[in-house]
Amino acid sequence: MFQVLTENLYCQINTLGYPKAALFTFCIALVAYNILSAIRAALRSVHATEKIEAEVFSYYLADEIKAT
Repeated sequence: MFQVLTENLYCQINTLGYPKAALFTFCIALVAYNILSAIRAALRSVHATEKIEAEVFSYYLADEIKAT
């Protein structure tokens, strides 16, 4: 989960030396992953699971979310 978010959302921050900042970032990462998972689940419920797994990439979903 964290690898997907780090690669797709560029969420690696250099100034996380403060515990509260690290905890906040962890919580935001969990929320972001839940959003991505909910979108993928909604797409799987409408379209075939194999089609979504083969054609929908987390990078492009994250890019769309980041753009909005």
